[in-house]
Amino acid sequence: MNNYKMPSMMHNFTPLDKIRCGYFGVEHKVKEKKPRGKFRVAKLVLCAGQTEARYILNEYKKTVLSLAKHQNILTIKDAFLHKQKGSVYLCSVGKFVESSETLNSFILARHASLCDEAHKALFLQLVDAVSHLHSHGIAHNALTPFSVRIVESKGNALVKLTDFGLAQICGKPDHENYDLDISRARSLAYYLPPESQEAECCNAFGQPNTAADIFMLGLLFNAIAEHSILPQIPNQEEEESQQILASYLEFPGYGAVPIGKFMNGNPSVDLDYQLFRRLSSPLRRLIRRMVFLEPDGRPPITGVLQMLEPIESLVRHLRRNAPERVWSQASLDSWDEDSDTESPHFHPTKPKQARKSRVPYNPSISPIQKRFTSTNILTERHDNPMQRATGFVRRASMRVKKTSDRLRKRGSAKISG
Repeated sequence: MNNYKMPSMMHNFTPLDKIRCGYFGVEHKVKEKKPRGKFRVAKLVLCAGQTEARYILNEYKKTVLSLAKHQNILTIKDAFLHKQKGSVYLCSVGKFVESSETLNSFILARHASLCDEAHKALFLQLVDAVSHLHSHGIAHNALTPFSVRIVESKGNALVKLTDFGLAQICGKPDHENYDLDISRARSLAYYLPPESQEAECCNAFGQPNTAADIFMLGLLFNAIAEHSILPQIPNQEEEESQQILASYLEFPGYGAVPIGKFMNGNPSVDLDYQLFRRLSSPLRRLIRRMVFLEPDGRPPITGVLQMLEPIESLVRHLRRNAPERVWSQASLDSWDEDSDTESPHFHPTKPKQARKSRVPYNPSISPIQKRFTSTNILTERHDNPMQRATGFVRRASMRVKKTSDRLRKRGSAKISG
């Protein structure tokens, strides 16, 4: 034991060390004062006052402490109030997992050795944990690679979800009265949903924001599958330059921009060309729905599970040593961006380069974006009536041909009886 001193908040525990400044509060390692006492993790969450603290403690006990045990959720053993220098804290005591690491560290260290099956197993455990919370009226709202811990046992990785149940009673995961770890603070900014950018986004006390969990979980899936790592901050100290797993948009002059922040200021911009480049089409369709702009448009966690279970491949697998294919203009026009086939512009001898975004971005001013739709095309052609009329005739003839083909096929079907 070192000379570390923690406030005398718990007479049943012996303070050992300060672990980290995590989400919602500072975490300490303690030991129970009893024979064969076990190590625990105590988190101190600052409350505004005595009256509010009692209400928060009551709600916390109703939700978190009464939560049924789950193998993918860190067990909370006890909760009580602690006073120090005129401030009141909610103290939650949880199980201390000795041999564990954050999901961020786990993926960065083992990404090359993890197959699609291993990644999907992690996804399913995360969905199972979040589903357990949502089914008991609890939201997380701080889902990042740092709020998930991985416990390895006999070659198996077990997910443990932490920092749950505090957002809906304590507000934001960070607080101005304590210094949140730089890596956790930066990671959180890149996982927050678009609605969190609004000043009036705070939920009513005790109301779980499950739609925010779906958005953050979708970005977590995308970051893991694409192995997306935030660029380093220039002139950052060595101990603060930890790599962070997160999805982002990169714009010249602005660096890495959080997706939620960009979507809030630019709701009409389609991000498919900037995101989901390496994902298989089934996983891409799932994540598109999970990161939908409007919270009501995102699927519930049960819907996420139903769409995730049948997915076999998470990323596109391009054939190796395949002969170079000559693509005609018709092939280029008919190629489906939503398919798992090779891109017409893919050459085996030359690595495929990521597309650069041409969307102008200003974090302080939201530009008016013009979407490339059929309405815009017709508007731009208003000065050429003959060309517009020809287009209408061509589309009408195509519809007639498709209808006749369907009728011909229907007529050739066998009729029983």
